Amino acid sequence: MDRTIRRSGTPYTERMLDGTTIRGRSFTPEELLQIRAVVEESPEAHRFAISKKVCEVLGWRQLNGRLKDRACRDVLARLHDIGFLRLPSPRRPAVRRRPIPITDRTTPRPAFPTHPLDVERTYFSIVTGSGDVKQESLWNEYVERYHYLGYGVPLGPHIKYFVHVPGEHLKSGHR
Repeated sequence: MDRTIRRSGTPYTERMLDGTTIRGRSFTPEELLQIRAVVEESPEAHRFAISKKVCEVLGWRQLNGRLKDRACRDVLARLHDIGFLRLPSPRRPAVRRRPIPITDRTTPRPAFPTHPLDVERTYFSIVTGSGDVKQESLWNEYVERYHYLGYGVPLGPHIKYFVHVPGEHLKSGHR
């Protein structure tokens, strides 16, 4: 049975008291109640300040020791959406990213006749941080076109790279 009950004026489901998993992290019932208490104790705080406080209370940190505040803000938003807690309104509207146009540069090509073992390390080229805007936009377009989730701004440490097969070149003069 999934009946809605109220505590401190905020509706939530009885199932939440058994814990839940959000963004791959399992939260115990005690942690959920701690999160809720932080939010209720900070009615005037903005979402970023609340997420930092929740991370501190739960000891939720990245491997480098920094707080996992971005992931925490997402968890808080999801808990808000299901009615478990009530967050303050966002301080600014969500950013709407321009769509990435799909061009002929990334159209499918016939498979290149090579064996995976023929591809050596020297055929990788790093795009991240190269300063080449054309390479970066091409990489973004490939991801938008072929990745099942499309392109999204990467969070955390990441690297963008192309794998080049001998004799094959990317379209529009990009190599």
